[in-house]
Amino acid sequence: MQQPIKHYLFTKYDVGLYGSGGKKTRDWLKLRDKIFNEITFPSVQSQENKDFEWIVFFDSTSSSENFGKKGFTSFHTTEKTIRDDYKNIIDTNCIFTRLDNDDAILPNFMKLVRNIYDVAQPHGPMAVNIPYGYCCDYNTKKIFKLRPEFSNPFISKANLKEHRVYGHGEIYRYMPLVQLLECGPSWIRIIHDKNITNRLTGEKTNLMLKDVLRKDI
Repeated sequence: MQQPIKHYLFTKYDVGLYGSGGKKTRDWLKLRDKIFNEITFPSVQSQENKDFEWIVFFDSTSSSENFGKKGFTSFHTTEKTIRDDYKNIIDTNCIFTRLDNDDAILPNFMKLVRNIYDVAQPHGPMAVNIPYGYCCDYNTKKIFKLRPEFSNPFISKANLKEHRVYGHGEIYRYMPLVQLLECGPSWIRIIHDKNITNRLTGEKTNLMLKDVLRKDI
């Protein structure tokens, strides 16, 4: 009998961002900690389907106040060893969903992902992408509706036989990619002053952040 599939939510918190080759300093981390506590963490805690384990990877030199926080499993790692850490967790009967430490997911997100896998029951590697999401201006908390993104950072993968950590932009080359088109926006990209690559974009709405994170939306 096949064992029940396990669902993991992985967050790479600040791995590899310090040191001589690092992109940011610990001052940069203060805002990330604040956004994580105000938005990211509550959004995960509010998931309708709680049948998953959240694992958060912190840099081995991290001074984040959130290491060891209740609600997820914390790991110290480095840019060189994090792939091995992933491999030690991922097996051929699990789902792997990623979430940045300054973004958010709506209450139905994990349920939508799990439902697709439960229906499809893939025998080999498969990826699921929810193309619809929002963009939020952290300073004003105003919400913008994004165009469909058919390969975005909120992608999920399952049954990774090769134990390889695939980037979301290349996933379609290695396994079937299912686009969940019959749903509304289910994730939020938070745009703030310390973003590394993302910028504010999308169509203006009358919604505020607190509106889209409500369970009854």
